[in-house]
Amino acid sequence: PYLKRKIKELQLKTIADITGAVKAGGACMSCHHAPGGLQDLLDECWGPRQTRLKELPVLPGGHTVATARRQAEPDPSDSPYRFAKRVEQAIEESVRPTLVRDGGDIEIIDIKGQLVYCRLSGACASCTGAGRTMKMLVEQALKDRVDERIRVIEV
Repeated sequence: PYLKRKIKELQLKTIADITGAVKAGGACMSCHHAPGGLQDLLDECWGPRQTRLKELPVLPGGHTVATARRQAEPDPSDSPYRFAKRVEQAIEESVRPTLVRDGGDIEIIDIKGQLVYCRLSGACASCTGAGRTMKMLVEQALKDRVDERIRVIEV
């Protein structure tokens, strides 16, 4: 009830507006699109949002994100070794260059099933945004390029 009232009082139209105004959903972001979450509250207050089609960005190699996700579907015959190699390749190609530009780096500590244990080093290790970097950069890149079910655990 509190969030619905604030959404209406402050004329909040997006999840980013809610997070900025009342700080709800700013940490783990798991409530953004969950049933009964922030998007559902916005839909209740203002009606369902109209979705617009947008052009998907093209990744290196000429693939779109959707194509990369389809290609990254888990193969039942995929061994743990092959899975680990795909994780390492994704980090080398898309994550590490970004971290190195900021004076940091990343190390894969262990991979157990769909859990990837990583450690940031250099300038990134002591950064206040390290947790967000793990979720928004590392985990998202691995989800896009390897397997949607991957979870990154900061060590």
